[in-house]
Amino acid sequence: MCKAGNSNTSPQVRLRYESLNRPAEIRALTLVDGSQRVLRTTPVEGQFSPDDYQVQRLWAVADDGARIPISLIEPANAKGSSPLYLYGYGAYGASMDPWFSHARLSLLQRGWRFAIAHVRWRRGHGRALVPARQAGAQGEHLQATLSAAPSNSFTWQDRQQQLAIAGG
Repeated sequence: MCKAGNSNTSPQVRLRYESLNRPAEIRALTLVDGSQRVLRTTPVEGQFSPDDYQVQRLWAVADDGARIPISLIEPANAKGSSPLYLYGYGAYGASMDPWFSHARLSLLQRGWRFAIAHVRWRRGHGRALVPARQAGAQGEHLQATLSAAPSNSFTWQDRQQQLAIAGG
């Protein structure tokens, strides 16, 4: 129900946008032409530009054949032998959207890459596996995360010495 003075015929909507290389922003989206205008940006202390980092969507294949989407952020000038911090998340059908992290900037500024392996990225992708694997779900989650590490999507040399893996 609209109160007096309010209108539901606005040509714009407001949305929140965030990515691995961009802190949360409130934007105005014009519905007619799709243009967006940034109204507010979460401040980042120190020297920071989203253009200093590139974000990619990669894919790996788990042992059970499931495709695992991987969100990767790295310095724009990253070299192929840079270390990788791989975070695996997604047990029990839960998913995690890629998010901006002030704390992660320290790693990125020192040349690291950061990737999120979305092990079971939506309930429709892997949810049927949960009942059969609940007793060993942590092991399955870890195995799927490890499957993402040596994927053909990654070309880093000496992965064993330059790979850190964590999960939740």
